[in-house]
Amino acid sequence: MNLREFPLAADLYGDLLDDAPSHRSSFRDYLPGLTIALVAALAASWMAEHYGAPRMLMGLLIGLALNFANGDKRLHPGLSLCSTTLLRWGIVLAGLQVTLAQIAALGWQSFIWIAAMIALVIGAGVVLSRFLRLGSSFGLLAGGAVAICGASAALAFASLLGEKRVSQAQLTLVLVTIAAASAGAMTLYPALAFLIGLNPHQTGWFLGGAIHDVAQAMGAG
Repeated sequence: MNLREFPLAADLYGDLLDDAPSHRSSFRDYLPGLTIALVAALAASWMAEHYGAPRMLMGLLIGLALNFANGDKRLHPGLSLCSTTLLRWGIVLAGLQVTLAQIAALGWQSFIWIAAMIALVIGAGVVLSRFLRLGSSFGLLAGGAVAICGASAALAFASLLGEKRVSQAQLTLVLVTIAAASAGAMTLYPALAFLIGLNPHQTGWFLGGAIHDVAQAMGAG
């Protein structure tokens, strides 16, 4: 029995789907998945407006409720398009709202701290992986995914390391774990920042530095 026939518990809207259609895809192939994603987005917006909750949080909850839809292969092309290409374009458009002046206002010390955190997290992943006898390559994969930008970083590291050093099973484990951890962090960390009394600047550092995936970090913000 192929485990890929079942929806992954941590996979919202098919983020981890890797089975592309065998033929050249047409708009009709993408339409079912695009439709369910559009309906979910509209429902999240409506709930956010009527109940005063963040749209990202509502989208997360609706995504969890619709997780069973990943089991229908007719939805895979559209869901994959939404969770890859459309998501990346959305992040780019959101990033355009950040000005160079705002980035410069962070100061050069901020970039040193960011570089130090990335090196520390990747190093910790390698050391811990070697301690658990999982190999340095797996530690580099997992540490890089946590330190940089979640699933996208994991896929990039897997491509660089190659299948001889990192197996498909290890990559899948990292992707599922990162997706689950990022979703949980997006939901819990903003409340934690409020409870411990962080100001907006401190909260931004905390959320941006602690949440793995870019989309979830933006949602938490």
